[in-house]
Amino acid sequence: MKFLKNIIISLVGLSILNFSQALEFVDGTRQEFGMNFTDEQRLALPVISKAIKAAGLGNKLGMSVSFLNMAETNDWYRLYEGPFIVGVDVSQSKLLGNWPIKYWPSEAIETEVLQRYDRVRVSYDNLMMKPTYPLGCLNDTPLRYGDLEGDGIKELVVVVGNRLLVFSPAAEKIVFSLNMRVDDWMIEEDTQAHLEYYPPGLEKRFIPYFQSGANPDYATELPGYRGYGKMYVGDYDNNGRTDILVWRKLYMSTTLISAKGFTNVRDSFYHFEKSDDGEYQQQITPDVLIEGWMRAENLTWSNGFPNKSECGGQEGKLIPEMHDPLLNDPEVLL
Repeated sequence: MKFLKNIIISLVGLSILNFSQALEFVDGTRQEFGMNFTDEQRLALPVISKAIKAAGLGNKLGMSVSFLNMAETNDWYRLYEGPFIVGVDVSQSKLLGNWPIKYWPSEAIETEVLQRYDRVRVSYDNLMMKPTYPLGCLNDTPLRYGDLEGDGIKELVVVVGNRLLVFSPAAEKIVFSLNMRVDDWMIEEDTQAHLEYYPPGLEKRFIPYFQSGANPDYATELPGYRGYGKMYVGDYDNNGRTDILVWRKLYMSTTLISAKGFTNVRDSFYHFEKSDDGEYQQQITPDVLIEGWMRAENLTWSNGFPNKSECGGQEGKLIPEMHDPLLNDPEVLL
């Protein structure tokens, strides 16, 4: 099954690629009890397990979540809870490596979000395999692979909670990470349950429609945040190196004196460029320049990654949460 996303690649300065093309990922197989394996998988999986056991890792990795074979190679990769990735060359029963999947410290995120994490003394760098409400059901396929840059070198794509991490087997490390969602907000029903804790006579202008989930003091009102991030891949500065642009939107709940929903706090733009060691480094690039690149390539919120849902009955449609009328933002509806 192919994982086709409208990540627009605009590699203007590279003649080996078309001006614009869709990036293609191949889904891994989610490992579940009682599942039916293909003949290829039935042959490969015991070899993988044997190589892992020979390396002394048999009881150290936890439960296997997903696995895949990179096409046209003998290299198989398995994702474990933890999370960890293990690679095995099944033709030689050889362990290629065992890599913990860790927080990527260069990830783009708003200061306000970090302050909310500090408020409840939860570390932002904690990686959760399963969020409470998966975004577009992307977590149902937590391991995939593809050629992010169109250079013929494959990368693994790991969806962990609200993050998408790009792992390079060649560089043996995480080379990029995207925070796809900030969900510091309670649904309306849970917010209503908090109203009884508010001080009597509290003015409506202080009471949010959607309470923050990072509020340990029930007697204090705190508007919830919603935030989303999308990525675009190309050579936007035309210097021969692959760039990743990140467009983030942060919203805060409106209060009872306004229309129900959220209001835009701000849009943020980030520019990352691939370095010689394969990892992406954030560049000091003015927002106005990044926005100019995006206008020139007709990059909109709707065609940034992620954009298409994988939930049953929604396949191929825009992820509803990222294009929600409650955000009161015309750009997300285009």
